[in-house]
Amino acid sequence: MEHKLLDFGLVDIAEVDSTIGVELVYATPDNFLGHVLYPEIHHAFAIPEMAQKLAKAQQRLKAIDPDLSLLIYDAARPLCVQP
Repeated sequence: MEHKLLDFGLVDIAEVDSTIGVELVYATPDNFLGHVLYPEIHHAFAIPEMAQKLAKAQQRLKAIDPDLSLLIYDAARPLCVQP
């Protein structure tokens, strides 16, 4: 499934900036639905421009306080779970 997201031109946010935290809540049962929506996705994917902007925001945040970090709870979702 992740290769399909890459085929659409999306990038793994962790490959752009590995210091950005990722906790995909819909890939775990720890969400308001109480069940996993996409068990085959373990990375946060975004369009390249968005990933670059997140990396820039992370750099600015770290410059303010090195102990702070962005945390991604949700990113691109597979079409099969979109309404």
